[in-house]
Order: sequence, then structure tokens, then C-alpha cells
Amino acid sequence: MPDSVKLNEARERIKGCHQDLIDLETRAGIAEAAEKLRDEPPNYLGVYDAAEPYSDEKRELEQAEEAFHQQRTTRRIRDLYFAVRDAELRKALIAKDREEGNFALRYWQQELSDTAARLDKARSIHRHCRDAFLLFPAFPAPAVCGWRSGCRLAFLITAAL
Repeated sequence: MPDSVKLNEARERIKGCHQDLIDLETRAGIAEAAEKLRDEPPNYLGVYDAAEPYSDEKRELEQAEEAFHQQRTTRRIRDLYFAVRDAELRKALIAKDREEGNFALRYWQQELSDTAARLDKARSIHRHCRDAFLLFPAFPAPAVCGWRSGCRLAFLITAAL
């Protein structure tokens, strides 16, 4: 199965799961509060005062604020879920929230795996082109590696002979 198809399927599963979660939150009466928490941006004010622009320190502070914001948002949404009086609905909310998180994690892992596979393929093509250039140094490198579909070494070697 092509990588983009897997990612599209994962994306659709996440969308469906999120819609189910919103439906559960609506039944519980906390949908607006949860959406407000999800849309709240990180607070970068302390970051901009503490570090010089474009510095490593600023980037580290921004990443720390983003991580803290994510934890704070997760905790506040979880507190909303625990405020729901109906125990079955509360369990369903928590389970659906975890399911959505698992789908998102699998999506990012799949994307990382696909990117690593594309990088390996590109390195392999580069290695083959470099080796062919070393065998036939009279040919310029763009002639050896100029096709988008990959190296056509057999054709070039036959043409060189």
C-alpha cells in the first residue's frame, strides 16, 4: 500500500475519532469549554522578554513553553472530563480522548517511517550515481543523475561503451 494512502487513512481515522469526541463532549455539555481550551495559544510573552531574537536560548524557551502549554491543555481538558457527573459518559470521554491520541501518535510514527524510507531511497540513488560517476569520470554528473525516475546506469554504461 502506498505511503500516502496509509497516511490518508490514518488522517481520516483521526478526523472521525475527533468528531466522535466532540459529539460526546456536546452530550456532556462541555464542548464549548473544551474547544476554547484547545484553541488557546501558548503564552510566549516571557519567552520574548527573556531571550535575544533568533537565539538558541529563545528557541529552547519556545519549545519549553509549547510543551508546557500542551501539558496544561491536556490537564485542563482532563479536569473538564472528570467534572462530568455521568460516570459512563466520563469513561467514554476519557477512552475516546486516549484513542484519538493513539491515532495521532501512529500517524506521526507512520509519517516518520515514510520519510526515513524516502531518505534511504534518495541516499541509495545518490550512492549509485556517485559510483557511476567514479567509473566514468568523462561524463558530467548531471548527465549521470539527471533523470527524475532514478539512475539509468545501464543505459549510460551501454552508451559509453
